[in-house]
Amino acid sequence: MLQRTKWLAISLLISAVASCADARDLFAPYVPQHAEIRAMLAWPRLPAPADVAIVLGCPAEDDGTASICELCRIKSAVRAYRQGRARVLLFSGGAAHSPHVEADVMADLAVRNGVPESAIV
Repeated sequence: MLQRTKWLAISLLISAVASCADARDLFAPYVPQHAEIRAMLAWPRLPAPADVAIVLGCPAEDDGTASICELCRIKSAVRAYRQGRARVLLFSGGAAHSPHVEADVMADLAVRNGVPESAIV
C-alpha cells in the first residue's frame, strides 16, 4: 500500500508541474510573445515622469554581450529616458547563469545609447 501511495504522489506531482505554465516558463528559453507585448503597450501611460525606472535583470550571454531579453529591456528603458518618462534608470541583476553582472551589461549598453552615467544607478 505504501508503494502505491508513493507512486500516486509522484504521478500527481509530475502532472501538476507538467500542466503548470509557470513551471514550463522556468525551464524554457525566452521567446518574445508579440501579442502580449502589443497588449501591454496598449495600456494607458502615466502622464508625469517617474523619478526612477527599474530595469529588472535577466542573464547576459556567456561572452558578456547583452541577451535578447536584456536588449529588449534596455531599448524600453532608453526610450523611457529619452521621452522624459523616467529621470533615472536603475538596472538590477547579478551574475546569474553567466559570470557577467546583468546590471553592468545593461547599464554599459544604455550609456553607449546616449544615457548619461549620471542618470544610471
